[in-house]
Amino acid sequence: MIETVRWKGGQVRWIDQRLLPGRLQFIESSDLEELAQAIETLAVRGAPAIGIAAAFGIALAAHRAALAGRPMTLALTEADARLRRTRPTAVNLFWALDRMARVGSAAASAS
Repeated sequence: MIETVRWKGGQVRWIDQRLLPGRLQFIESSDLEELAQAIETLAVRGAPAIGIAAAFGIALAAHRAALAGRPMTLALTEADARLRRTRPTAVNLFWALDRMARVGSAAASAS
């Protein structure tokens, strides 16, 4: 089974769908902006893949903030805002970001 988007060792890995069907190329990145641009340029496309990529984008921002000792709330707010601008009509993107925000709020309340 080929996974279109996945988390791999602190990075997000996705298939560059612009190259299909002629070539299968995976891109790995720990850069939120690169992931956001992949969504914008249709390297990541399809409702489920966009939602998964957005959720992993939030996880990526949290991971990077923890490594850098950066305030988590600020990192997540900025990541959420950037990802929301990628595809304003993508329902799954907003669903995933809203769900990640609820999970983040619940985690913050528990600690």
